[in-house]
Amino acid sequence: MTDGRVAPRSAAPTPTLAARWAVIVSGAFSLVALGATPLHAAAVPTPGQLPAAPLPTGPVTVRLFLDLECPHSRQAWPLYRSVVRDAGPAVTLVVHHLPLSRHPHARDAALAALGARAQGREAEFIDKLFESPVPDAVAVQRAAAALQLDTAAHARSVGAPETVGALDRERQAGLAFGIRATPSALINGRGVAGTPPEAALHRALLVAQQAAGALGPVGGAGILDVEREGLVAQAPEFVAAFDALRAGRGAIAASPAQPGARGRLGERWRVELLSGDVVVGADAAPVVAAYFFDPSVPWQVAHLRGLLHRTSGAGPVRIALKFLPRVGSAQARDGVAVALRVHAMAHAARDAVAPVLALAAQQPSLTVADLDALSLRLGVDVAAIQRAAEQPAITVAVQATADQARRLDARPGTLFLNGRRWLGLPDDAGLTDAIAEMGAEATALARGGASPAQAYAQLVAPGRWLAEEELDLGAPEPLGELPQLPVYGAAGPTVTLFVDFASPHSRAAWGMVRRLLGDADAPIRLRVASIASTTGPCISAAGAAFVTAHAMGKGLAYADRLFEVRAPDEWPTLFGLARKLKLPLAAFQQQVDGPAARATARAACDAAARHDLANEPVLFVADRFYSGPLDEARIERAIRFAVRTGRATPAAGAP
Repeated sequence: MTDGRVAPRSAAPTPTLAARWAVIVSGAFSLVALGATPLHAAAVPTPGQLPAAPLPTGPVTVRLFLDLECPHSRQAWPLYRSVVRDAGPAVTLVVHHLPLSRHPHARDAALAALGARAQGREAEFIDKLFESPVPDAVAVQRAAAALQLDTAAHARSVGAPETVGALDRERQAGLAFGIRATPSALINGRGVAGTPPEAALHRALLVAQQAAGALGPVGGAGILDVEREGLVAQAPEFVAAFDALRAGRGAIAASPAQPGARGRLGERWRVELLSGDVVVGADAAPVVAAYFFDPSVPWQVAHLRGLLHRTSGAGPVRIALKFLPRVGSAQARDGVAVALRVHAMAHAARDAVAPVLALAAQQPSLTVADLDALSLRLGVDVAAIQRAAEQPAITVAVQATADQARRLDARPGTLFLNGRRWLGLPDDAGLTDAIAEMGAEATALARGGASPAQAYAQLVAPGRWLAEEELDLGAPEPLGELPQLPVYGAAGPTVTLFVDFASPHSRAAWGMVRRLLGDADAPIRLRVASIASTTGPCISAAGAAFVTAHAMGKGLAYADRLFEVRAPDEWPTLFGLARKLKLPLAAFQQQVDGPAARATARAACDAAARHDLANEPVLFVADRFYSGPLDEARIERAIRFAVRTGRATPAAGAP
């Protein structure tokens, strides 16, 4: 944040919607250990074997995902290097490789970097590689020679199956964690895509450090795995993908000092069995393991294989396979096609599903053609499966699973045992004990005469089930009073809107929320916080002008007009709007850059920084972050939900 004068800036609109990742979320960033904290093993491993990755020793871990042929990754690298070096030992940097298929040299360059990792020189190797315009074979040889690597050992490591497998696992785990573009980063599990401004990156590290301090002491013999514990607390559905991500980077030894290494049982949810679920196992089994997964993602299929193996000796268990393919990208469309095909197989050749998926777990990827080839190996009638997959009922079944997943806050890779969320990997050692615990609970119900199906229904019936409003609202996250902010409306839930007057996305949000001020069915008390979401000072000229107009009694009208003009941060525009609203220009000019306007603008910026709000528009309803799409009906539902839950309070003294 800046404490200096308010400066006009260009009127270029911000290109993105407000995006906040509770943990991962689309596009993330990974980091590399460099400078004062280089990544290297205690000893150089044997050729082809990667070094073990130690637990992070500082409170903040930054994971930077790079494509070594990506120009944006090349731009982001020195920024992260500089900021992390400035942060000192509190920050641990880890690099992950996500080579994209459209870059012909990216995969070979990533393998070469992993070869340098085996000699403890990965960060320096990337430095040298980025000195060449293209990371081709010549650039790789030049970088290895400049660092005086053991070139023979490096060549053996690069070509070793262990290195290739490690890269594939790392890439798949990153994709499963929601990372789709480079550069992306994770800071203690929270993601920020692209190359952020330097000040924003510094702020994100500070916010992460403060949040880590609330979890407990770090360091010494009782080291707390802050990175993982924060994830367990905030978004347990991502724990399995996160563990796979770290395992892909290098082996992390489990120990009593690593809480949750064996997994644990979380909250109970209402996980009902759907008609389209593929259920494997005896109908009389007292435990139902409901696994949401994308059958086109190898690591999730591999975890299913581990789950099948783990449960084979754990007593009677039914496994309900819930196919949850991603949507949107070409790769996701492949996933939908595979999910439809496996669903169809469940109807036409149910006994073949488990062996086909067991074979699929050995594939580097899984397409419809792969699935057909595996089916042929097992003698399945592929033509019949294809005809079945084209039936509307199969599409309806996949859609029903997707809707259920939204209500259960489930993602691909999420596992439930009799409705309780499993916070760990599906093949964790502790899963056997958890199944025994859930089996004993179900058996106790069955002694009263309930069948296994009835006992399961009784167990999950009181479980959690997200209502429409809860799908839009996150956990309570109080913003505080913030008396400096302009307030409109006398009663109802306090709705706080962070806007950038130069952004079309803020304009859309403003139009929706503005209409609610006069809605008798959903009255609100509106607080408006102006922030600049583009590179540069958080305090914008338009924001200061709006605050000044509010002090003169014309705030709403002034804001309406700010969103109508092309260049809301240019002084001629700001004074022209004041003239149209018949504001006293001399007083307006004096106050727009005065201490009161600056204090209000700083309060908005500080609130945004405290809550790690990187973009606009950001909406809080009764101190709960609104995470749904910008949809007026959804916002109204969230407001009514706040009223029903008693979080609507009158605004004393509000204008």
